[in-house]
Amino acid sequence: MDYLASLSIVVGVMAAIGALIPWYMETNPISMLRIPLFMLLMTVNAVTFALSLWLVSVVVLVFSGVRLHGVMFYQGIKSYAILNIPVAVIFVIAINRLILVNDFNVAPGSGDVVFATIVALLGFALGIWLVAVPAGRYLRRRYRPAVAYPLGLAIYVFASLANPVVASQYFSNALDEHAFCEKYISARVSSELRGTYDKDCLVGKCVAALKNNRSNKGMEPTR
Repeated sequence: MDYLASLSIVVGVMAAIGALIPWYMETNPISMLRIPLFMLLMTVNAVTFALSLWLVSVVVLVFSGVRLHGVMFYQGIKSYAILNIPVAVIFVIAINRLILVNDFNVAPGSGDVVFATIVALLGFALGIWLVAVPAGRYLRRRYRPAVAYPLGLAIYVFASLANPVVASQYFSNALDEHAFCEKYISARVSSELRGTYDKDCLVGKCVAALKNNRSNKGMEPTR
C-alpha cells in the first residue's frame, strides 16, 4: 500500500513542479509523458533496484548459511515508496534538458544545476536512511557493526549504480515521441534553424531518430 500511494504522490509532485515553477520547467515535460506507462516503469524500476539489492546481499552473506534473505528484496521495494519521488523528478529534469540543450548531462542554467543537485543529494540521503542503514542493521547478524554498516552502504551504492544502467534501456518508452519532438523542434527553430523549413517533416525525422537511437543512446535525438 505504501508503494501504491507513492505512485500517486509522484504524479502530484511532478504536476506541482510544472505548475509552481514555470520559470524552471520551460518545456512542460509532464505533457510529454505517457503517465500510466511511466507509473508502470517506475514499478519495474523499483523491482530492478530491489533485485540488485538482494543479489548483492546474497553474495555478501553467502558464507552465513543457505538463506534467501528475502527481507532485503522487501526493503528495496519498501524504500522506493519514497525514493520514487526524487527519481521521477530527475527524469523530468532530464527531459527539460534534452529539449533546451539537447543533452541531459548539460544544465541549461545555474538554476537547473542547483535544483538538480538538491534533488540528487536528497535522493542519496534518503537512500542511506531507507536502504543503507537497514541493510547494515541486517548485516550485523553476521558482522560486527564497524563492518556491517560500511557494507550496508556499499550494497546501497552498488545497487544504485547498477539500476540506472538497466533503467536506461526501458525508461524512454514512457516518452510520447511526437509531443517530445514537437517541443524539441520548436526549441531548435528558435535557437538554431533559420529560413524556410517544414516543421512536420522535421518532427517526423526526430521521431524516427528517437526510435532508432533509443536502444543505444537513451532519449537523445539526433542533432
